[in-house]
Formats: sequence, C-alpha cells, structure tokens
Amino acid sequence: MMTRTLTASGLAVLLAATLATPATAVRAPQAACTVAEPSQSQLTDSSVAEHHRAVNEEVAAVFGTGKPKERIAEQLRRGLIGTVVDHGSGTVTVVATPGFPAARQLSSAKVITGCHTAGELIAAEEVLVSRSWHPEATKASFGFSLHAADSKYHVSFDSRYPEAAKALQKALGDKGLVTVAETGRAGRLDDGEPHFGGAGIRQNSGSMYSNTCTSGFTVRRNADGQRGAMTAGHCFYDGAYIYSGPQYYGYTFGRVNYPAYDIIGIRSGTETYDNVIHTDSCCPVKRDVVGRDPAQVGDLVCLSGMVTKALCSVQVTSVNGYFCDANGCTGGLIEGIRNNQVIVRGGDSGAPIYTRYGSNGALAMGMLIGAAGNGTIAYGEHIAVIESYLNVSVLTW
Repeated sequence: MMTRTLTASGLAVLLAATLATPATAVRAPQAACTVAEPSQSQLTDSSVAEHHRAVNEEVAAVFGTGKPKERIAEQLRRGLIGTVVDHGSGTVTVVATPGFPAARQLSSAKVITGCHTAGELIAAEEVLVSRSWHPEATKASFGFSLHAADSKYHVSFDSRYPEAAKALQKALGDKGLVTVAETGRAGRLDDGEPHFGGAGIRQNSGSMYSNTCTSGFTVRRNADGQRGAMTAGHCFYDGAYIYSGPQYYGYTFGRVNYPAYDIIGIRSGTETYDNVIHTDSCCPVKRDVVGRDPAQVGDLVCLSGMVTKALCSVQVTSVNGYFCDANGCTGGLIEGIRNNQVIVRGGDSGAPIYTRYGSNGALAMGMLIGAAGNGTIAYGEHIAVIESYLNVSVLTW
C-alpha cells in the first residue's frame, strides 16, 4: 500500500513577509487590471447562483469550452485568464488577456483586461510544471492555480524546502505569489454492506481507527454492470484488498498513468453498494446521490472526508488547478477554499466533493486528492474525468 501523509508543519508564511517592513504600511491602490478579492458567504441565494451559471455559459460561448485535464496554457490561448465570483455582492467579473476584443461582447458580466499577456502567463506555467528552477523542486509538494483576481499563479509550497520556494518566487516574478505551508496528498470507519461513499478505508483488515483514506462515490462499471467505488490513486496499488476497519469493502483496479490521474477503482462481485454518501457529523448523516454537477469557478460545494467529516460552503477557485509532489504533477483539478479555514486533513483523500440537492440529496462533483496551505486549500479530480478514466458511472439509484 502506498499512502501520502501531511508531513510538514507551520503556518503559511508569505515569502515577501521575510523582508523588513515598516510598522505601518500604506496599502497600494488597486491596479486597473485586478479585481478585489471576493468575499465568501456561508449561504448562496438561488438568483445569484442562476446568474453565475448564465455568465459561465456566455463565457464558454465567447472563449470556448476547455477539455478535461488541459493545461492552463490552452485556456490562455483562448483569451481567458478566468472569472471572479463574489458571493457577498453577487457580482461576476471576467478577466481576459490583453488584446482579446471578443471579450467586449459579454453582456452578463463586467469584463476587464488582466495584468499579464497570455504569453507571459504561459511561460510562467511552464516554469511551474517543468520543476527545473531549483535542485529540490522535484522533491517538494506544491499546489497552484491561476487566480483571475490578480492574474497571478498562487502557489502553496512545501515548507520542508524553503530555498526552492524562494527560487520559485524569483523565477515567477510578478506573475506568481508563493506561500510556504503544510502540503500533501490527503477513512466512516467500519462501513458494512451495502457500502456507502465517504467511508474510511485501508488495505487489509484492521481496527476502525486504522483507516488511511476515504472512499469516493459508489459506481457501476460500464463494461459488466458490477458495482464498486473509487478513491484517490495515491492511496493504494492495483489488486489491494480494501477494508473499512474490519469490514471487507472490495479490491482495487484501474490505477494507470499516475500521477497524471490520481484515481483508482474499487470493485467486488460479492459485496453490495448503494448510491449513498456519509455526511456526518450533521445534518443529515447521509445523503442519496441523485445526479452530477460539473464544477465551475464560484460554486459553493461540500467535502466529506473520514477525518474532517462533511463540510460545506467551500468555494471553487479554479477548475484547472495543479497539485505536484515527488511523484509528479496532477493537473486539471478542482481547487477550493473556505475563508482560510482548515478543510482537509490526512486521511480525507478520496472523499466525495458534492453539492447539496434538497434536504437529503447530493450531486456528485468530484473526489478529493490533496491539500495545500496547511489544509486550507483542497484539490480534487472532476467527476467526469473519473467516470471516463475508470469507465464507470456514478450510482444515482
């Protein structure tokens, strides 16, 4: 069994803060190419959500629709840096690359021009994914995404390698913002039949307190109709016998091309599985999965890991984020935050990412695979990517 745990510690420290600063700093005026950092709300009004969806549809019509797992560079070549959704004010701002006049055609949202050209930001992404800026770059774990609010790559970097972090900030210049924090690929505990998603799982039988990861949504294999589940690929190798504490859960299959895809399937010809996920501690303690909900920037979503339990009002900040560690990089990820609060802990890997539907339903959005920023930034695979990769369909009945 292979698992990854959060090993570094310490509060996130902005690299620039290591420089001497006066006791009272004067805040610089906001540049015309930036958007104020959005405020977050614990709840969202339905009319705001509908407007947000309408904007995303128009953005897709003007800038084109991206493919799963595509590089950020492809989005930039279409002229789009990203969107900024402020749930506090209900506003949406679209940030385009300089010299992209078609953006002026949008009618549902304000459009501004970003601070850097597409070429500059594409080059900066190449610096990040090539991992050649420092000898320790390939050893370190880090997550990043392109933030439309300031047209910069925000990077949460492994605190075990401070010199590599400093070198990265220098290499990115004003096109990146690097912070140093705990970073890692991120089981509830004795889930019997019928098996649910969100269960604590481990390799081989053990106590309910020895689980190492979390099961994702339950699924049906398209090839033979056999039921099973999913979890993060870094948790296990193929052919492992998986238990939830002392309860047999199934065996693993389908782990290929890792870490490009941090996904593995769980199957069994004898075990039973239901379209339910654990959502304790409250309320309710379980939800029926009734459909899918593709992630979009600005969505407010829920995570349900075995350690952190169900936690909602996580705002999606990117749909093509990256998580990198010593094994390589996983791209095309959902990235989410919640007011700088800890939302992921070791053992949560594989957890369902979902939106609530009514009082007892859930819509499948993705699967948690890692965290950065001392657990304040979550990363997850998209549900459509998982279904295609494993050739499965999420159970919805």
